[in-house]
Amino acid sequence: MFGALSRGNIAGHCGLGVTALTSLVNELAVRRLVIESAELVRPAVGRPISLLEMDTGHWAVVGMLCDRQRLSIAMGGLDGVVRNMARHPVPGNGPAGIDACRP
Repeated sequence: MFGALSRGNIAGHCGLGVTALTSLVNELAVRRLVIESAELVRPAVGRPISLLEMDTGHWAVVGMLCDRQRLSIAMGGLDGVVRNMARHPVPGNGPAGIDACRP
């Protein structure tokens, strides 16, 4: 939704101080949920600012949708990008179909 952000930007969005946010970010980094971006922002004055982004290499999100015609399964990263998607037809109604699963 936001892409890579500085600690100051994240603190502003969350209503936290930068110091409190830093300890939370350190915990998220240990759990491999966020990483320091290779990109640095160089303001006109002061030192460069490192950006944080979601670590999409270690965690995934899986979603499933099952209706009368098909079973759809999607897998994506924490960044919201869908990496894989599969659709499988559901057998027709009758003893082997989806209606057989009703109580």
